[in-house]
Amino acid sequence: MARLQSRRASWPIVFAQIAAEHRRLLEDVKSLRVNDPEVQALRQQAAAALEIADHAAASARLAEARTIVTTKRQMLARVLDDQKREEAVLVFEQARVELARLAYEQAAQLFAEATRLLPPGDIETRWTSWKKPEPSGGWGMSAAIIRL
Repeated sequence: MARLQSRRASWPIVFAQIAAEHRRLLEDVKSLRVNDPEVQALRQQAAAALEIADHAAASARLAEARTIVTTKRQMLARVLDDQKREEAVLVFEQARVELARLAYEQAAQLFAEATRLLPPGDIETRWTSWKKPEPSGGWGMSAAIIRL
């Protein structure tokens, strides 16, 4: 019984902490701005839900906003990876030109650069780029690669 009374005595402190955190949260949600109008609208809806202490609705709106941002980020990452691959192909072709000129050191540097440009998960692309046989038999390239 004494334990229950002790817990009840601390309730006003706990409720005051909850209220203070709620006010900080509401101010943060209201004050932060994002560039995407759709995401900003969802943030405003979350703030409105917090105004009436509807935490479930606020959480749901913020989850929707996050899904939008995540989807866009993933799409941009795919576009960036495609651009990296295109640039890598161009650098790889440039390296082959240098190889045809017997400029092995420059070719090796360009091959290495092309490989670094590829997105990290493109192991097959990296392997395919390097496993093509050299018309010269590889002697000059091997020496150039060793010097890198």
